[in-house]
Amino acid sequence: MAGALTERAFVDRMTKTGFCDVAVLERTTYGITELEAEPLFPRDLLATMRRLIPAPVQERIGVRIVVTAQKSSDLQ
Repeated sequence: MAGALTERAFVDRMTKTGFCDVAVLERTTYGITELEAEPLFPRDLLATMRRLIPAPVQERIGVRIVVTAQKSSDLQ
């Protein structure tokens, strides 16, 4: 599962869809520099982001998380 969700909302969705023991293993902050490597972000969008987002915030605009979870007995 992926998307622009808060960590709490992501964990809640995992739980609501039948997973248990959901745990966040890793958190990695990313910024505009990392987005440049992603094909979903055109150069003009990145340029606009650099212009509108204050410089001190540009390299910490999001967080990637890695989670682990177990299938509940209902899903097996």
